[in-house]
Amino acid sequence: MNNELLKLFDIKDDVVETFTVDHKESNYEIDIRFKPSRFSCPTCGNTHFISKGNKKRSIVSVPVNDKPVKMVTYVKRYKCIDCNASFSDVNPIAYGDWSFTRTAIISILNRLKPYNAT
Repeated sequence: MNNELLKLFDIKDDVVETFTVDHKESNYEIDIRFKPSRFSCPTCGNTHFISKGNKKRSIVSVPVNDKPVKMVTYVKRYKCIDCNASFSDVNPIAYGDWSFTRTAIISILNRLKPYNAT
């Protein structure tokens, strides 16, 4: 895996399972799968849960070489056997269900910030 490319998007190497980049004519598309990060149910705290597949989300990231970057993330979904609750792993590059990466939000906020503000 290309660690330098992960650093460009502020993604830690230890949370990534697979990472592929598809260079298209008008944009970059990055498919990224994360390693499981939940080891207990957030509702009841038990460790008896089953996998219910992956949740696919498209997230906008910071442009590279003036081309938009679309990240397609896959986050594991689970169902607790004990309390019947459904939950997902945490997406480490986005806030909740937002459609922008954390680095994109920080970049937007920095560009909106006036240079003469205190």
